[in-house]
Amino acid sequence: MTFPSYMSGNHMHVPLTSWIELKNRTDEQPYNDMIAEAKKVIEDGGAFIVYRESDTSVMHRCDSLRQLNEIID
Repeated sequence: MTFPSYMSGNHMHVPLTSWIELKNRTDEQPYNDMIAEAKKVIEDGGAFIVYRESDTSVMHRCDSLRQLNEIID
């Protein structure tokens, strides 16, 4: 399984439904791949953004590794 995402500028966008599905499968490689990519994006000055598909509202925005770790736990 791959996770759907797209880059806009230096920000990584992931749909909320995919984020929820992957968080329920934290022991699998796609989740690990997504977290690794999110960390790289943040370290490079971008943001990891989880958005709701129906209206594109931002559910989570992580501009720092600390913020990312908060939504991972």
